Amino acid sequence: MNAVSPQKTRLKKAAGRVMLVCGGLLAGLLVGECALRMVSFSEPQIYARDQFVGTRLKADFEGIWTKEGQAHFRINNAGFRDVDRSHAKPEGTFRIAVLGDSYVEALQVPLEKAFWSVLETELANCSLSGQKKVEVMGFGVSGFGTGQQLLMLRQYVWDYDPDMVILLMCPRNDLADNSRQLTSNVVRPFFSLKDNQLELDNSFRQHPSYIHAGKASTRFKVACINRSRVLQLYSRIRNEAGSDDAESTSQADAANMCYVEPETAAWRDAWNLTERLVVEIQKGVQQRDVQFLLVTASSEIQVDPRQSVREEFRKQLGVADLFYFERRIEALATRNRITAICLGEPMAQVAQKENSFLHGFPNTAKGRGHWNADGHRLAAKLITEKLCGGFQRPSTPDESLR
Repeated sequence: MNAVSPQKTRLKKAAGRVMLVCGGLLAGLLVGECALRMVSFSEPQIYARDQFVGTRLKADFEGIWTKEGQAHFRINNAGFRDVDRSHAKPEGTFRIAVLGDSYVEALQVPLEKAFWSVLETELANCSLSGQKKVEVMGFGVSGFGTGQQLLMLRQYVWDYDPDMVILLMCPRNDLADNSRQLTSNVVRPFFSLKDNQLELDNSFRQHPSYIHAGKASTRFKVACINRSRVLQLYSRIRNEAGSDDAESTSQADAANMCYVEPETAAWRDAWNLTERLVVEIQKGVQQRDVQFLLVTASSEIQVDPRQSVREEFRKQLGVADLFYFERRIEALATRNRITAICLGEPMAQVAQKENSFLHGFPNTAKGRGHWNADGHRLAAKLITEKLCGGFQRPSTPDESLR
């Protein structure tokens, strides 16, 4: 009988240790996966690159969103957070398309509680559509600025033949998101004003991050992350570790610029560009003989029911009130005969009267973040009152004297 050589013995022991380590790692991963699922942790990567608007939601993707709030979501077959829709408008249907960012995307709440989904129900008995069935479609993508919303309208929304377009503007984000100079996300299309004309810059298609996102290896990695809660947690920790505190502070400061009159050339340019983009959307809508409604969302601090919190913030900024953005948008609407509703002040009145928080969730800071279900419901109510109260294009001051 041949004796086992010392070398083979060492190899067997080494192989055993490797198998033991691998087994331990696998068991740990399985335990971690089960634990994260039990506590409902889920942060899938749900965006994909798009040659026209920069980023889109992944078509036919389904999951649970717990980063803020908690809701099951499904992306439809066209890449929007909505039910599947046919391009051909059903006979006897009045279609409303809603453009916007994360407030329209509304991943934080169930689909049926998103304001535009509630709006569909609320408008059922409204004279706006005559005797037609109302269908409200959401075209929101997180992080979008007004320029991307204009491109969304041109590239995707018109295919659905809407009878009305609603543009929801976010005071704290849209100005910076429209400016290459002010935003932290440059992998997107931008407009600029040249000789008072809008000029589109699609150079984002050559950005290394955009090219990298299209690689098969990147898509495979994202697919693996979306199948594992452990990998999702690891991705979150890695992203947070790589974040810059100074950059986060800068972004917060930029968000607060919606409350003050612009003092620098960059912010004046951002305002001028944003206003021009809104008018361009209005122009495109009017050319198709479609109705247009401009809506501004509330910010958290505007509708915080705690007077002391609002006052402290107002004093820090050194402003008379927190509604500069709304006043400027209302002036823009008047000049260009745009029907508009600014939700900030009426939502603030309700929040203070009822001492209710319209932003924030149990897993976020109190009163901070996106609209919760109460915020969405109130927004839908106020928009419904505007539309059903006799929707018409306002006249300019000069026309009212004729």
